Amino acid sequence: MTSNGLRLAPEKLECLVLTNKKAYRNPDLHIQGCHITVERAFRNLGVRFYTRLSFVDHATSVAAGARKAAAALGRLMPNVGGPSQSKRQLLMSVVHSRLLYGAEVGADSILEVQKSKNSLLQAQRCSALRVARCYRTVADMALLVLARMPPVSLLAEGRKRTVLARKSGVMV
Repeated sequence: MTSNGLRLAPEKLECLVLTNKKAYRNPDLHIQGCHITVERAFRNLGVRFYTRLSFVDHATSVAAGARKAAAALGRLMPNVGGPSQSKRQLLMSVVHSRLLYGAEVGADSILEVQKSKNSLLQAQRCSALRVARCYRTVADMALLVLARMPPVSLLAEGRKRTVLARKSGVMV
């Protein structure tokens, strides 16, 4: 770096160990006399990467953000009267885009774990209640049918397949 005229700011450096091992020892890193901290996670372009190479925590954090967006949009739209169905579905697309951000990357690991599927479904449920104008006691799948939207797990799987088809050169 120094031969190319570049300088490193060691106080700003972080380290993330990516491993599937249950037990590992964090490395003790020092660059230019400064200790480098080992983090459990980092965020790159909105996708959270964790030490264990699992996207379950990413799904949980994305679902929390989508739930907040659904609650904010829900306060704007009363259940009785209010905007038309098409406007409600347009606002629902905001929640879906938040839920499905980065789904192509970690769809397999997210969909394997029931906890992550449930957290995504609960976030989708908040906005589906507004779209369908239902009571909160309606069952999850019945609510999604009334709101005319597939479960977010199927949408994530579809996005992943679309990306794989584009990479292989198949037209979708």
